[in-house]
Amino acid sequence: MLQISPGQARKILKTRPFYTNLGAPSPWSAYLMHFEKNAGPDATWGPSRQSLSTGNCLPLNEEQKKHLLRSLAIFQLGETGEGRVVREITRSRLRPVDAAYRQSLALFVQEEGKHAQMLGSMIRSMGGSALAQNVTHGLFFLARRLMGLRLKIMVLLGAEIIGCECYGMLGRFLKDHSVGDGLLRIQKDERAHLGFHCHFFHLLGRNPMGRWLYLALYFPVSMAACLAVLLDQRKTFRSLGVSTTTMIFSFGRRIAAGARLILKGCPSPEAVL
Repeated sequence: MLQISPGQARKILKTRPFYTNLGAPSPWSAYLMHFEKNAGPDATWGPSRQSLSTGNCLPLNEEQKKHLLRSLAIFQLGETGEGRVVREITRSRLRPVDAAYRQSLALFVQEEGKHAQMLGSMIRSMGGSALAQNVTHGLFFLARRLMGLRLKIMVLLGAEIIGCECYGMLGRFLKDHSVGDGLLRIQKDERAHLGFHCHFFHLLGRNPMGRWLYLALYFPVSMAACLAVLLDQRKTFRSLGVSTTTMIFSFGRRIAAGARLILKGCPSPEAVL
């Protein structure tokens, strides 16, 4: 029987990769594992219904509660309606798109749906109700309908910037309550989503010049998204003691972080969690 040393075996595998019967690894493998883990039966999704039953005991006055309920209902609308992008991706031949990306994007949409369910539970626990429509959400939805696939994903990226900051600020304000825990859980997912979409444009750019061209699109889209939310949500955050200046600086830092991820890449969600 032929015997070879471990060193010879490694050399054979290195110089004859077809022996392993493996293709090139996908740049989306880490994200696919992340989304599959979150979709698995062992995943924990925010506060339980029992803990949310104390929603009316939040340390908020009536004005704060009214504004918070409206904001959460608007965010709930924003977490829905991404199925069209998944359908377009199945037909896309863009360079970053492969089987792992398609699976990851489908799981991303499912995760957004779970966020909408969590927000709905929070709203009901505080005696509120869902919104059928909202001007800001309508503008985002119309933009996605009219744009090509690249711009649709860029709009999704802008929405993740909003999610990272708004969920974070609200979650920290309510950190001693289960609603705050749930919002911070959603914010953690939004940070991974931000890295996911930024890495798409990093790969789509192919080279530094191409990435700078996508940054030229990224900055106005993300700034417009943040401006729309500043105008729409300013009463909520002002009632909670968060000034417009604080919100502007917070959004600005997150936009700058996204730009760095587009330039340098973000191959794993661990880089932003």
